[in-house]
Amino acid sequence: MDYLMHFTVEGLYDADRTALMKKELLAMEGVKDVQIAGVDRVSIIYDPTKVIPSKLTASMRSVGVRTHTG
Repeated sequence: MDYLMHFTVEGLYDADRTALMKKELLAMEGVKDVQIAGVDRVSIIYDPTKVIPSKLTASMRSVGVRTHTG
């Protein structure tokens, strides 16, 4: 069963960073979909048997996006 996790984020102020973050997340085994709403909301559908939430946040932080779950 897939999980859906919502994040409130800071740092998605340009299209390049947004595209890079989405590309990095979708490249992770187990990530099924990434939806971005505005400059501060990210929703990720993932397989919890293949990826854990801390890996998702680490991936976002690696491209300069600060995360808050919720």
